[in-house]
Amino acid sequence: MAINLNALREGPFESCFRTNCVHALSLLVFTRLRVDIWAFGTGQQYTAHQSTVVKLGNCIEGVTMVQSKFGNGGRMVPVLYYAPQSPPCRSVLMLARRIGLHLELKLMNEEELTAPAFLALNPQHTVPTLDDRGLVLSESRVILSYLASAYGNEADLYPRDYCARAVVDQRLQFDLGTFYQRVVDYFWPTLLFGASLEPMKKAKLEEALGWFESMLKYYQWAAGNHFTIADISLCVSVSQIDAFEFDLGAFPRVCAWFAKCKKELMPFGYEEINQAGANTLAGMFRANSKQ
Repeated sequence: MAINLNALREGPFESCFRTNCVHALSLLVFTRLRVDIWAFGTGQQYTAHQSTVVKLGNCIEGVTMVQSKFGNGGRMVPVLYYAPQSPPCRSVLMLARRIGLHLELKLMNEEELTAPAFLALNPQHTVPTLDDRGLVLSESRVILSYLASAYGNEADLYPRDYCARAVVDQRLQFDLGTFYQRVVDYFWPTLLFGASLEPMKKAKLEEALGWFESMLKYYQWAAGNHFTIADISLCVSVSQIDAFEFDLGAFPRVCAWFAKCKKELMPFGYEEINQAGANTLAGMFRANSKQ
């Protein structure tokens, strides 16, 4: 089954296309049969599978709407529910930039996170949450692994070799369960509630940094001699404590690695995505620490 939107340009539909609208179509239902849409004026083909429904507004919606729903080689565009200041969200956004993946971004606030529709997607009501054609994933490091596998074309970013991939996975889990957790434990009570910083929690964070310093003794990057998604995740975590003005001077390998990561990620939104978000949280932290 194929719909050639170029054919509709002629005859009675010509005026519709002048306004980039298709008045004749109020609803396109793509059944389980393959449907190919040749978008007007683009020469590009977009493909839908299964039971996808694209609604063309109140009988009027531009072909640009169809184009916006299909990308990434004909696949539906993944939807990312996010908050720009969130460190885990920032890592996903930078990876998407690096692999050239277009995401439909849904900015979430506190009220929307607990709305029934979002709770149906993610009962934990956390961001980032990814919805890729019905596959719903939370936890940023899982999302990084999935996107690098499904959409990435860099062999080293998330290696297929099971030994190399295991090291990347270990570093991601180290970030999730140890390093970033200790960042949250130390800074977030002040950031959210204005509580005093606790020296014991600072010592635990320094311990985690020491472990990371030792890991960097053997590799050029966090998980090997190539840049991987583990570097993205850990870089965001380190960038946040750097924005909080935590002293990294006792960890020279971490400092050198961090400088390399910033340079590596600069073309992929490091300043606008990551540094801007880190600065936002740092401003909140400084404001609450003075209370």
